[in-house]
Amino acid sequence: MNKGQQEQVREVKVDTSYAKEALRIAKEAEATSMDTLTILAEQGEQIDRISAGLDRIQGKLDRGDVLLRDIESLPAYIGHALFGKKDNKRPLLTPEKRVIALKKGKAPPMDIEILCKLPDDSFLPAILAFEEDTFSCIDPKTNKLVKEYMTYPYNILSCIKIRSRPEHADLIFKPTANPSPRFRIMSSYLQIITNEFVLRCKQSGEDAFQVVFETGALVFDFGNPRLSATPPKSSRVDSTFHRPINTSSLLSADASQANKDAMDENDKILDSISHIMGNLNQIMTVTNDEIERQNKQLIGVSDKVDVTTERVENSNNRIDKIMRK
Repeated sequence: MNKGQQEQVREVKVDTSYAKEALRIAKEAEATSMDTLTILAEQGEQIDRISAGLDRIQGKLDRGDVLLRDIESLPAYIGHALFGKKDNKRPLLTPEKRVIALKKGKAPPMDIEILCKLPDDSFLPAILAFEEDTFSCIDPKTNKLVKEYMTYPYNILSCIKIRSRPEHADLIFKPTANPSPRFRIMSSYLQIITNEFVLRCKQSGEDAFQVVFETGALVFDFGNPRLSATPPKSSRVDSTFHRPINTSSLLSADASQANKDAMDENDKILDSISHIMGNLNQIMTVTNDEIERQNKQLIGVSDKVDVTTERVENSNNRIDKIMRK
C-alpha cells in the first residue's frame, strides 16, 4: 500500500449514526412494550371489578329468590318466620391492584481462558465455562470436561481465596459437598472470574459465599455486573459464548484514535441494544402470559353474565305470574 492509499484509509470515518438510530428505535419499542404491560394491568383490574360486580348481583338475586319464595308459598313464609332464614352469602371477589412484574433472567453463558492447576500441581490450558446453574473446566481442544473435574452447581461453593504466590484463585467447596479435587485457577482475568462467581452464587441463593484475599494478593472490586460487561473472548471449539469483544482492537495500527473511539461507541450501543432485546423478549413472554390469563378470566365473566341474565329473566317471569294473581 502506497502513501496515498494509506492516507485514504486514514480518512475513512466510522459512522455511529445508524447504531444510534437503531438504539433509539429499540428504546422506543421497549417503552411501548412497558406501556402495554401497564395497560394490561389496568385492564386486569377492570375485569376483576366487573367479575366482583356480577358476584354482588348474584348475591342480590339470591336474596330476591328467597323473598319470591315467601310471596309464592305461604308455608315457606311461615317456615321462615318461625325458624328464620338461612344466611347463604356467596363469597365475593375483592378486586386488588394488579402489578405485572418482570422476572430477572439468569446470567448468560460465559467462557474464560484459564490455566487450571491440576492435583499434581501441573498446569493445563483450559476454559472455565459458566452456565446458568453450573460451571465446569473444559478442554478447549476436545470441548469436553477435563477428566480430573466434573460439572459443579454454584451452591457447592463456600469461598474463593485469592492467593499471592503465585497469584491464583482457589475455589473452596463446602465440607459436606465432597466434590472432586481442589479447583485452582490461574488467569489474567481473576477479577472477572471472581465477579461472575459472586453474582452467580448469589443468584443461586448462596448468600454465605465469601471472597478472601491472602496477604500480599492484589485486592480488587467484585459483585458488580458492569465488571463483566465485556469479558475476554474464548477459543473453545463450538463455544456457546456470544458476548462481544472490543472491535476497535481489530483495527490496524494505522487507524485513527477517532475511528477507534467510534468503534468503541458502536460496541456500547450494540451492547445496549442487545440488553434491550433481551428485555423485549421477556416482556413479550410476560405479556402473552397475562393476555392468556385475562382471556380465561373473560370466559369466566361471560359465563357469569349468562347465568345472571338467565336468573334475572326467571325472576321477572315469576314476578309477572305473581302480579297476575
